[in-house]
Order: sequence, then structure tokens, then C-alpha cells
Amino acid sequence: LFFDIRVLRPACSIRQTLAAAYTTRLMLPVAFVVVFSAWFLVSVLLHRIFSRFPMFRIEDLCHSVGSILIGLYISVVSACMLLLDCRSSPNDKRVVRTIPFAECSGPEYDAMIPVFVVAALVYLPGIAGLVSYALFTAPSKYTSPQFRAAIHFLVSDFRPDVWWFKTVHLVNALLLGMVTVVWPDG
Repeated sequence: LFFDIRVLRPACSIRQTLAAAYTTRLMLPVAFVVVFSAWFLVSVLLHRIFSRFPMFRIEDLCHSVGSILIGLYISVVSACMLLLDCRSSPNDKRVVRTIPFAECSGPEYDAMIPVFVVAALVYLPGIAGLVSYALFTAPSKYTSPQFRAAIHFLVSDFRPDVWWFKTVHLVNALLLGMVTVVWPDG
């Protein structure tokens, strides 16, 4: 006799909605920014109280959050595109592939379209735009130690003559995050 641990998942005991499932996934980047910003503020406060306590610098905050967002960019794109990733279910209804209880039509789905539009407009060009801005202003600002520390995660993997190549990685991540939307069946 085996016990199936999956019955302990929240989805088995709590009724979930499309709104809760979708917005939870969209909030991951915001959660990272909030946690690291709080860490920054606490470290500044503790440094002022106890001078021996190391202070988390703003360039460290940019480096940490940026590294995580770049590393998770495929997941961020996939989370944004989640509503468009529909498949046919056995009962002949179209459902969201990773949220099979959510149908790809109806009032609950339609209510999430504005959230999708805002998320797609903020996350996809927002992260790519910040990275592109940092990279293309890098040649003129790279003499600043603070700027160098803040964007180290963007340029450290590349030779100096191809400092801009992280933008190619972002385009690649964007396309990989959209694969299941563009080719839903294969």
C-alpha cells in the first residue's frame, strides 16, 4: 500500500482560480526585487547602527537582481505567455496547458487578458530594454567602478570586443520562452 504524496498539494485541497495561478507566476520577478530591496534597506540600517556590519551597496543590488532576472528570463517569458498556451483536453475543451482546470475561454479567462497585456508590456520589453540600455551605455560609463560592478553579470562572460552579446542571449531566451505558444503541439 503506497501513499500518494500529491494529495497534499494545495491544489488538491484548495480551489484554485486562473487569476490566482497566473498572477502567482507573474509575481516571481517582483518578489525577487522586493526581497533584495528589503535586504538592501536592512543592511543600510544595520550598517548605520553597527558600523562593522557590511552594507549591501546599490550596485550589488543591481548585480544580484539583474543576475537572477537574466537567469530566469525564459521562465518570465513563459509565465507571461501562459495564457496563450492552450491545448485540447480529453473533454474537447481548450485549457491552459500548465493550468488544466482553466479553460481558454469564458469570463475568467477574458478577465486575465488585461493582466497578460500589462505583464507582456512590462516584463518582456522592460527587462530587455534595461539590459540593452545598460549594455549600450557601457562603453562610455565603464570607467566608473560602481557601474562596472552593477553590470558585471552582463559582460563578464564575453570578450571585451563582444560586450553587447548578452542581447543575443535575451533574444534567444525570449524565443525559447515562446516555443510552446508558437508550436503548441510539438
